[in-house]
Amino acid sequence: MALRRECIELFSLDIKNNLSTYNITSEASLYIESLLRKVITDISPGHRGKRQANRWSRREVRTLTPREWRMFTGRLNRLKRQRLGNSNRYDAIANVHRGTVLDSAHGGPNFLGWHRVYLLVFEAATQFPTPFWDSTLDFHMVDPTQSVLWSSEFFGTGFGTVNDGPFGRWITPGGISLVRNIGNGGSLISRDGVRNVLSRTRHSQIVEPTNPLFGIEAYHNGPHVWVDGQLSSPMTAAQDPIFFLHHAFIDYIWEMFRTRQRRNGIVSALDYPRVQNSLHQPGRIMDGWPFIRGLRNIDGYSERFARISSYSTSPNCARCNNPTWPFPVLQCDMANRRCISAPVPPQDAAAFASATNRGVQVTRARSSVARIGPLPIGGKFLSVFSDPRTRGDTLPYGPLNA
Repeated sequence: MALRRECIELFSLDIKNNLSTYNITSEASLYIESLLRKVITDISPGHRGKRQANRWSRREVRTLTPREWRMFTGRLNRLKRQRLGNSNRYDAIANVHRGTVLDSAHGGPNFLGWHRVYLLVFEAATQFPTPFWDSTLDFHMVDPTQSVLWSSEFFGTGFGTVNDGPFGRWITPGGISLVRNIGNGGSLISRDGVRNVLSRTRHSQIVEPTNPLFGIEAYHNGPHVWVDGQLSSPMTAAQDPIFFLHHAFIDYIWEMFRTRQRRNGIVSALDYPRVQNSLHQPGRIMDGWPFIRGLRNIDGYSERFARISSYSTSPNCARCNNPTWPFPVLQCDMANRRCISAPVPPQDAAAFASATNRGVQVTRARSSVARIGPLPIGGKFLSVFSDPRTRGDTLPYGPLNA
């Protein structure tokens, strides 16, 4: 182990483009390596692991039972408690999405493949299929900030310091609490946005650089900005567990796109666009994964990675209920024949009061920042889409904490 740590430390100094510039310790590198090796084993020919045996399927978060949701969030909290050097396992995974990695994980065709691998690494740690957050179910509400997701039973606090719900009182690697300010700017994803992406036939038409109207990464940016706080910055987004549920939905859209390609006779795994950006070239070694030197950008498009996870269809009006919860979590918008999120239940008194009082919402978020100061998260995602219902009161932010 001592020799292995020494090798990792030398490797970290030598391979600047293959690791995040954030302070990745030898313990964290070993841990991330072990998770990725689990994923590589899962995609090996003839291997039949837990994912295949249990028909590993990702489902929309509101279709889980309370027990399933608590099991998932319990595993996240366990990762957060498990020490790893001077940090913990959850933060080690979140810190992969920082530094120089971001230059090749965003802004080009590697965006899709890199985040697919990242989700699989995350699942290797949780040993649970990541639920996806279909934000179209919230976008089509009259007021998305009143969604049941922002109750203590689901995502917890939507305005200000996250002090309730399964992630209440989480402290980030920067030493401050999770903070949100939902509905401030950007936009959740609409059904029209999903249809626009699925109307194209080639990856070159949906990955950067492309027309934002059809760009999957452009739609991806909107919810990051809409939630605000740590989730709004590429360098800190993964510190909020919502990150992984949001990216599971982006991956779901991508898998629907790939399914349509297959029906049209297109070999999706080989349809990797060639772009001018050298960091996104298909044969380039994929950044962020210590010691797995043979993993290339184009490998993220491989059917081997695609096959080890599947998706249950997002709910529609025919299946727009979940009686396992003691209150409604989904409801059918009969006028438009579409399933949408139910609002925060009245029994969640604090969340209900916040959801129905705009003044309380804004004051709560602002008071959190007044205590913390400008959020040390660095730059933010750029959202080309802006929901006219947003308030425009984005939280102030400053340079990233070391």
